Amino acid sequence: APAEPESAVANDDYAGASAIDPAATPFTDSLDTTEATPDPDAIPECFEFVPVDAGVWYSFTPETDSRVLLSAFGSDYSWEVAVVIGEPGSFEFVGCRPFTREIEFAGGITHHILIYDNQEDGGGNGGQTQVTVEILGDAPPNDLIADAAAIDPTALPFAETVDTTGAGVAIEDFELGCPAPEVVATVFYSFTPDRDMRISVSAEGSDFSAGVAVGAGPGDGECRPSAIEYDVEAGVPYLIWAFDDQDDGGGNGGTLELRVDEVAA
Repeated sequence: APAEPESAVANDDYAGASAIDPAATPFTDSLDTTEATPDPDAIPECFEFVPVDAGVWYSFTPETDSRVLLSAFGSDYSWEVAVVIGEPGSFEFVGCRPFTREIEFAGGITHHILIYDNQEDGGGNGGQTQVTVEILGDAPPNDLIADAAAIDPTALPFAETVDTTGAGVAIEDFELGCPAPEVVATVFYSFTPDRDMRISVSAEGSDFSAGVAVGAGPGDGECRPSAIEYDVEAGVPYLIWAFDDQDDGGGNGGTLELRVDEVAA
C-alpha cells in the first residue's frame, strides 16, 4: 500500500509534538492548521462526544510545580485546549476547555497540550491559530470561593486593585448563575450586611473586560458586565465575585479595579 502523505503541519500528531522550553516562556506560536488532522491514535477521553479536527500538539515539561496559562485566543475559529500526561492508549486526563485555561502542571513531568477545532462554528477546518503558554506567579489569595476575602459592611465604600492574571476557574464558578464558559479568572469576596441595603459593585476602570456578580448561593447569582446594583438583606451572607467575561477576546484576567458601595436611598 502506498505510504500516507506527510501532513503539511509538523506537529499534527502526538509523536511530532513541538517541545516548549519552560525557560523561554511566555511561549507564543502562530500557525495555519487548515491542513492539520486529528491523530486517531491519540484522542484524549474528553473528546468522546466532541469531534476533534485540525489538532496540533505541544509538549511541556516544567522544572517545578507551576501554574500554567494556556490560550489560543486570537485564533480565527472555535477552538479548545486539552492537556494529558502519559502515552496514547493510557492517557491521564488533565482537562479540556473551550477557553483560556489555567492548569497546575507537576514539575518534571511531560504534559502534552492539544489545540484543536471543536467545530462549534460549523467549520472544522482549523484556521490561523495563535497559541500562548505562560508560567504564572501565585494565584490571587481569594481565587477560590472557600478563600473569599471578607468585605466589612460598616466600612463602605470598599475599593481594591488586584492582579487577576491567570486566576483559576473552579467548577463552583458554574454553579453561581453566570454563563459558562465566559466566566474565567475569578476572584471572590464575602459580604454579610448589617442592615437591609442596596449595593453597587463595579469593575469599571479594569484593564480587561471584567464582569461582576452578587448572589447568596448556587443558582442565586446575578451577573453583569462592568457594574451591578443589588438589594441585600441584613444578616444574609452573600458572595461578590469579579471575573473576565472574555468580551475582549482575552480571558487572561488583568488589573481588576473593584469597588463596592451602598446606593443612597
